[in-house]
Amino acid sequence: MTQKADILVIGGGVIGLASAWRLAKVGKNVVLVEKETCGSGASLASLGALMPYAPGHSAPLAKSQQQSLWSYPEFVKELIVDTGIDPLYRKLGRLQLLNSDHQVDTYTLGAQIAEDEWPKQGSEKVIEVLSKDDAEKLEPEVLCSEFGAALCRNTAHISVEHLIAALRSACMKAGVDLRENCLAHELIVEDETVLGAHTSMGIAHAAITVLSAGAWSKSLLPSVDNDEQLLVSPVKGQAIMLQCKTPVLKHLVRGRGLYIVPIDRNRVLVGATKEANEGFDVTPTGDGLDALLQKVESMVPALSEAEVVKHWAGLRPQSEVRVPVVEPCETHKGLFVATGHGGIGICMLPAASQMVVDKILNT
Repeated sequence: MTQKADILVIGGGVIGLASAWRLAKVGKNVVLVEKETCGSGASLASLGALMPYAPGHSAPLAKSQQQSLWSYPEFVKELIVDTGIDPLYRKLGRLQLLNSDHQVDTYTLGAQIAEDEWPKQGSEKVIEVLSKDDAEKLEPEVLCSEFGAALCRNTAHISVEHLIAALRSACMKAGVDLRENCLAHELIVEDETVLGAHTSMGIAHAAITVLSAGAWSKSLLPSVDNDEQLLVSPVKGQAIMLQCKTPVLKHLVRGRGLYIVPIDRNRVLVGATKEANEGFDVTPTGDGLDALLQKVESMVPALSEAEVVKHWAGLRPQSEVRVPVVEPCETHKGLFVATGHGGIGICMLPAASQMVVDKILNT
C-alpha cells in the first residue's frame, strides 16, 4: 500500500525517534520505518553514559555536545509530560582516572574553565582534581595511580531502555505513523530528487525523507561515491553487565578507554571495545569479553568477584569525516541525513533532534 507523508524518517534509533516526535509536534505528518524494533540497534547497545567533553575543547562538536547535555533535564521533563514514562535521568558524577602530569595539568585548567562556563552543581565545584588518597576515599574500591583522579559532577546517566520506551510512546501520542519490522530497502529517486522509499510494507512517499539508519545509512544513499560528507562506517563495540554481591561504586568511573557505570546497588555496566574492521558483525566474542574484564579488574579489583550476566555488541555509526552529519543532502533534493554520531549519539540526542527540526523547517 502506498503511504504519503510530509516526512518519512528511516531508522528508529533514539535520534530518528526524537526527530519524528518533534516534527510531529510542530504539525508535520510523519511516518517512521524501522527494520526491526525501535532502538534495537546502536541505541540499545549504548550504556547511557552522559559524559561531557573536557572543558577547554574549542571544536564546535565539543561545544555542541556539552550544550546538548546541559539541555537534558528539560528534554526529559518534556518526555515525562508527554508520556508519563520516566527515562531515569540522574546526575551520577564521573571519577576520571589520571595517569600523567599532563592530564593533571589539563584537568586543573579545565576545572577553572568549567567553574566559569558550565552549569553549577550547588555549592560544590563542577570539576575537582583529587589526590590519589582523596579519590580512593571517595571510591574505596577504585585503584588510582599516583596522579589521582578528576571528579566531574556534571556527568549523568540515563536508562536507555526507558528512554527508548518514552520516545516510542511520545511518537505514537504525537501521531507518528510508526512502522516497526519495516525495512526500507531503496530510496525513490527521480531527477536527483528523493520522493520517499520502497519498504517491505509498500511504497512510502514523502516530501522529505530523513535518513537516520545509523551504520546502515550508507547502503541507502544515492551517489555515495560523489558525496564524501555522507559516508558512515560501523565501529563495533562490546559491553557487559556485572552483578555484584555488594555495592561497589557510587560514581561512573572512566579510565583506560573504558567506563564503568553503576546502574543500581548491585549491577554495573562496563564498556566498550572499539573494533573498526568488523563490518556489520554484532556477535559478542570471547576476546572482547576478556579485554573488558582485564581492564575493569585493573581499575576496580573488587569487580573480579562479580558475575557476568549479560554480554552484547552494537555498531556505532562513525562518520568518516569524524563529525556527525545532520544536513540536507547536497546532491539530492528532498533528502535529509542525520547520522554519524559515533559513540555520542545518546549525548547529542536533544541537540541533534532539534537540529533536524530546525533545519527542515528552514529549508
